[in-house]
Amino acid sequence: MSVDQWANVLASAAAHGFTGGDINALLDEEARRLGRGLTPDHPILFMQWLLNKTDLDFPPHVLDAIAHAQETAARAAEEERTKAMVEEGQRKRAQAIADLDGPGRAAARAIAQRCAQKRTFRAS
Repeated sequence: MSVDQWANVLASAAAHGFTGGDINALLDEEARRLGRGLTPDHPILFMQWLLNKTDLDFPPHVLDAIAHAQETAARAAEEERTKAMVEEGQRKRAQAIADLDGPGRAAARAIAQRCAQKRTFRAS
């Protein structure tokens, strides 16, 4: 197996931005799929077959970067939702505390006090 033979097989993958790590990822994925180690009789032919069945437009490192960006965006969106929920809860809490001293509460206290006075008056 000469360097030129390997270069011919790997040229198309390299032209699409594949790295050595991407080639290793393809080999590891194929080994997992087969459930055993890879020991091809003809490594160059095996690599050619593997690359022919691979979508070269999406090297594994590019897919990993896309997945990482999506996870980061989802995490940021979740943090924003959480922040909005906390702020809404704080606003509602402040409003509830303010309502404790509002006109409705004062009117209810006055009515309760009159009822208590009437009850005291009846009991005597």
